[in-house]
Amino acid sequence: MLQECINVFKSQLQEPDGETLILDQYVPKDGSYYLITRKEEHTFELDEPLEISYDKKKKEIIGTMDERYEFIKFLDYHSKLLEMNKPIDPKKQIHSNNYLSFFVKKDALKDGKITKEIIEGYYKILEDPTIKYKKGNARKIYDKTVQLIGELDREFLLEIKEWILSFDFSRLVAGADKGYLKLFFILEDKNTTKQLHEKEGKRYLLPNLFKNNDFNVEVEGEIWGLPNDNLNMNESKPLLGHLDRNEKVPCLISQEDALLRSQFFDYLMGLASIEKYNIYVDFEKNKIDGYRSGENPKSIDNGCFLRIQKGKTEVEIQLVEQVVNFNSNMRKSFYYINYFGLKKEDILKPEALKTMGEIESKINTIFFNGKLISNYFTKGKDITLYDSILKQYILRARNRIFTYFHTNQEVKLIGIMKTLMWELIHNVLTGEEKEFVKKEKLKKQLNLRWALLNYWDDEEEEISMQTVRQSVREKINTKEDWGFASKEEYYYAAGQIISYLFSLSKAKSIPASAINQFLNVKNKEQFLERLLRIYQKYNYRFKFINRFQRTFARLQQVREEWKLDKIWLVAGFADDNLFYEESKVEKNEDSVEIMEEE
Repeated sequence: MLQECINVFKSQLQEPDGETLILDQYVPKDGSYYLITRKEEHTFELDEPLEISYDKKKKEIIGTMDERYEFIKFLDYHSKLLEMNKPIDPKKQIHSNNYLSFFVKKDALKDGKITKEIIEGYYKILEDPTIKYKKGNARKIYDKTVQLIGELDREFLLEIKEWILSFDFSRLVAGADKGYLKLFFILEDKNTTKQLHEKEGKRYLLPNLFKNNDFNVEVEGEIWGLPNDNLNMNESKPLLGHLDRNEKVPCLISQEDALLRSQFFDYLMGLASIEKYNIYVDFEKNKIDGYRSGENPKSIDNGCFLRIQKGKTEVEIQLVEQVVNFNSNMRKSFYYINYFGLKKEDILKPEALKTMGEIESKINTIFFNGKLISNYFTKGKDITLYDSILKQYILRARNRIFTYFHTNQEVKLIGIMKTLMWELIHNVLTGEEKEFVKKEKLKKQLNLRWALLNYWDDEEEEISMQTVRQSVREKINTKEDWGFASKEEYYYAAGQIISYLFSLSKAKSIPASAINQFLNVKNKEQFLERLLRIYQKYNYRFKFINRFQRTFARLQQVREEWKLDKIWLVAGFADDNLFYEESKVEKNEDSVEIMEEE
């Protein structure tokens, strides 16, 4: 699938404006950038620095408004190392790849690590690259590079070397922040400068495209070698080789393909540098786009998703997934119904959602305390949460949830979410948060649970909260004989009764954890026994038979073997208590509910 992505990238490069594709996304590293102009009399003029950095809060590159930025970006791209394991400087202190540029870290300069010997060693190799590419396949590929681009300008190189060795760098880094100091030697004509930098960048790039030139082979005058990405061949990994054939290398690509791969990963690095870690490749539209967290393409029928991150020296691909029939807009209406009378300015807005991202955001906020989306790709050992149970649920469900909201909505989410939502509700009940916080969370979670199950057409959840509540309200307020029509009504009423009984306690508030002892019973008999025990503790508060006691009696009389419905039990417990509503039926002294003063 990665090759299909590279093919799309190749087609984009071949479009009329394709030559700017990579540079448009390229982001220079944080640092101070200097242009040093070679004048006609072969003297050098140092320009004022351009400070470039990426502001993570504003998510913007500082320095782009300077008229020199695009020019410097071009020079920087053609002067960078492919990776730190392929330097020109054997000591790895100078990070540029040609004599026209000089890249060092400011800390290295201040700490005295950039010595005269290191600088001379750097320019010695640049002056005679055969020192680096001295034998075998490495020498062969370098000789072909020289045939392609020509010899270097040694006179210019020696002038630059002399200037660098005599220059006092201390005035450029005194008290400076961390980052790079980058110098570019240019000519007075900008176009000639760009051609020269591009040429010298190729002098480094082409001999270093493959993972290891020892494995290169020449086929009909063209050099093929081991890809530089996602593959390694060394003594510690001998099993990667094909030992049963003459050519043991498992995969060979042409130099042209190696260059294309290098450019593709440069493109990805540019996107990662500005925190666009989610890459969508549309195979039908031949288009690649990067998105930050919380952003998605409008729609992709057939494509690929790449999750990338910046490694220490190169971009890393964490995940590759096929994208099928993805659409960021809702395919049907989603309504977040306010079952519990929560404040409108709260999490309820908007009630009618329009995008998949809005649903994902509500799940993230209400069920995962805002910790799911930010930890989709975090290594398990690096997720630091006080709530270890919440961390466990994130690790269990994040892959499936991410796939549903970002790559393939054909994946069924209802199965895992139905179980998970209850477990997260139970986690709130057993948590250590303040009781009033728990009650609010329970209401929001139950609200969202029913909304999601309704959206996913769950046939087992056809009965609505309003219907159950209203039915129980009407029944407890009538003097006629009645019974529970469903297990939903039964356990909702049971939750109301438990909440009411605990409200008779002299404690200031009802702990949400009070319901826990009823959630782990083995059977209905044990459930009713525990309920009766609580009733006996507080029944001294009643002086007359009232609607509560009649409801309690009917609960005890039900003989249907309804399996414990924990969701409806918690819903009744968390909801505003119906027994505290004024009864339109009970108005005479014989039936009105009377409690002792606290």
